[in-house]
Amino acid sequence: MASSISCGIRAFPGRAWVALTVALLASVAQLSLGAQDEASEACKGVNGAWLRVIVEIAPKCFLGCPDLCAPMSALADDWMANASHSSLRQRVCAQEDKFMCLFSSGNKAHCKSLLDRGLHFGIPLPRTASELREHCAANVTNGTTTSTATATTTPRPPTS
Repeated sequence: MASSISCGIRAFPGRAWVALTVALLASVAQLSLGAQDEASEACKGVNGAWLRVIVEIAPKCFLGCPDLCAPMSALADDWMANASHSSLRQRVCAQEDKFMCLFSSGNKAHCKSLLDRGLHFGIPLPRTASELREHCAANVTNGTTTSTATATTTPRPPTS
């Protein structure tokens, strides 16, 4: 029986397999009613095919970084459609200020699981604020993106 399941799983195209795995892990991550409540409150009013799955991974991260919802939604939809590292870098760096919230002292612990999950699935997000700055500065120098944001957002502390 295990071999037939294994064969069935291999039949999924690459992105479909990643999407299925992310959805499954996000479902497992909802361990308490509180986490479900937080996930339903985070990113209210922002639509995207994959945003709910991502928010469920780290709802407190998105509660603390509400300006991250729209760019993360666009990033996820683009990644699932194209799996392009170049496009991912351009999208992140074009909204660098919003992604900086991931690393703020009030949100870093809440956003770590999101970054860990991305790394686990081969989505190359910077792990620190300095890595993000260097990453985006290198993209501008190499001409791979036309702009980076320089404004900073004030992160909201996560709710308990």
